[in-house]
Amino acid sequence: MFSHFRTFAQNCRNIEHLNLNGCTKITDSEGCRHLEYLNLSWCDQITKDGIEALVRGCRGLRALLLRGCTQRITDEGVVQICRGCHRLQALCLSGCGNLTDASLTALALNCPRLQ
Repeated sequence: MFSHFRTFAQNCRNIEHLNLNGCTKITDSEGCRHLEYLNLSWCDQITKDGIEALVRGCRGLRALLLRGCTQRITDEGVVQICRGCHRLQALCLSGCGNLTDASLTALALNCPRLQ
């Protein structure tokens, strides 16, 4: 699936809104430069490397939904999101049980636009 999503990311460069909610077979990929809204809820195959690639490639993200990504989303991943996605206005991390106060601190210090 990785190569298919990479092909999508490379050929749909102007996409701004992408909802992959519940697509459990989706794995890591490159980001899309113009993406503003991304829903990866319940996509539990996304890894730390996938979060890093997402942050590098999707700096314009305004909304990121990672609900139910229980195994792969950690404080380190949230810190990377906070440092790379400065336009972020909405972030859903409900059901991500591996997070601690460190994630809240990173959000408070790095994401002033969160609503």
